[in-house]
Amino acid sequence: MVWFLLTLVNRKILSRIVHHLPERSHSFFPCNQNFAHIEQRKKRKEVLYEPKQWYEVVEGCGKDFHIHHVSQNDVLGLKTKLQPYFKKCVNYNRRPFSVLKYKVFIYDEKHPDKVLVSESHAYIESEMEKYKLLKVPLGNDALQAQHAYDTSIPLNPLKYDDVMKLALKYVPPVHFPFFENLKRGDAKECDDDDG
Repeated sequence: MVWFLLTLVNRKILSRIVHHLPERSHSFFPCNQNFAHIEQRKKRKEVLYEPKQWYEVVEGCGKDFHIHHVSQNDVLGLKTKLQPYFKKCVNYNRRPFSVLKYKVFIYDEKHPDKVLVSESHAYIESEMEKYKLLKVPLGNDALQAQHAYDTSIPLNPLKYDDVMKLALKYVPPVHFPFFENLKRGDAKECDDDDG
């Protein structure tokens, strides 16, 4: 997200972005109320075996709930495109850049290769930490999104075996086709998989 927003300013699509992150568990956005409705409705179901059952739960929560069935072709990504332009590790006054620490991010055309950050919502812009994230100028194709995945993502072999063992034991036959379509990866394919 940081790379994307800095790219929007760097490419002069926007001149300034001020991005505030809400305090955890203190957000009263309408979407949080929606999640509460979903949780209440989910409790009325004994077991949910596959995604289409989740669609039904969400759609049943109210007239404003609309489901868009996302296919693999709908998922686009910029990470691979942007990665060559950005530094992996950045420091400011010997402090490493760590997204999780900050509450406010400012992207401004006055410094198109940097992001200003604050650990507090009460900040003075001139005193904010400034991290230079770009390592080389952005190319013209930086914002040309491509499909994030070429094929379905295989599950780690251990996870796949565990899921199938549980599915064979607990999933009714009517729901089993979903599990039969899961793809089992090999150990090399899934080395970077954290799950």
